[in-house]
Amino acid sequence: MNYWKFSFPSLGLLLLLGCSEPKATGSDWVRLDMTQSQSLNWNSVSEGVSRLPLQTGDAPFIDTCHKVLKYKGLYYLLAQIAGGFYHIYIYDEAGALVNQISFDDSFFAVNLMEIEPESEELVIVGLGRFELRYDLEGNLKAQKKLDYPCAALCYINATRELVCDGNMDKTSPFSLTLRDNEKPVKQFLQKAKGKQNQYTTWDMFAPNLSAHSIYVMERSNDTIYHYNTQTDEMRPLYHLDFHGDFLTKQDVPENGWTDEEMDEIITQRKYITGTSSFYLVNEKLFFKLSGKREDFCMIDLKTNEVYSVASLPEDISATAYRPIVGSDGEYLYAFAKDHGKSFLLKIKMKG
Repeated sequence: MNYWKFSFPSLGLLLLLGCSEPKATGSDWVRLDMTQSQSLNWNSVSEGVSRLPLQTGDAPFIDTCHKVLKYKGLYYLLAQIAGGFYHIYIYDEAGALVNQISFDDSFFAVNLMEIEPESEELVIVGLGRFELRYDLEGNLKAQKKLDYPCAALCYINATRELVCDGNMDKTSPFSLTLRDNEKPVKQFLQKAKGKQNQYTTWDMFAPNLSAHSIYVMERSNDTIYHYNTQTDEMRPLYHLDFHGDFLTKQDVPENGWTDEEMDEIITQRKYITGTSSFYLVNEKLFFKLSGKREDFCMIDLKTNEVYSVASLPEDISATAYRPIVGSDGEYLYAFAKDHGKSFLLKIKMKG
């Protein structure tokens, strides 16, 4: 097993309430009335669910799984164990544990886990600044401190990538930066004014690089964007109209919320407070709502039809903040625990 210990100081990364883009205007984007979405259940959009038992051996029991990647017959799970420690678990297609990467410091918060396809390296970024690169079996190859904050990224090719700063760069008015060989080229998605907390996200990019497309959705955002990897242009694609029920970062007061307002938002669920589990499968975008609504939404990119998907498959918690943790373009992935055992749930989606 590959084991690494870190003692970096905490940067106090926080999940924020409110990360959004101002409503866009233009003639080439589509308004979707999210209160009129058609209702479906999972049986009508999926072909079934299979359970892959994960053989943990003497590895610590997984408490929470944030993300799953599949690459060349291996599954990579970004997880946390008891005490908040982050681990990366690598499994083969039979569920056997190939390796684990352990971070023995509860302050070392992992921001992202991605596979860089050109170099075929597993890339981890922690605390928004510290990049670690591994081979596909989980053996450390290199590490460095980045010159810029990185809360999330999406690789475009060998040199270019979209990077989200997660509000860690207080000097930049934009959330996203196109970087070439780590140098900034263009910036996108203007930040809101006023107090905005730092945040991390594991599911804001839904790429389809063979079609030169990356779909982008920030956590508290009523707009989905499309980035064209050939022209390096980003434009609003869908405005999600919840008729005032969706709380965007433009709604956050400059000095933050009062205790009474926070009680209305969190306890009384007065608003939809964000999205998660944003993935692309078979030309359909999936994402989950949180707060006033807890359903999954599905947008058909071919027809622009929007659906509300309820009745989650067995073993998947409908109330979990991030119940779906990965996609390979054909399957959606979820993580489940049952009587002390861990399972990877593979949801085969219809075309």
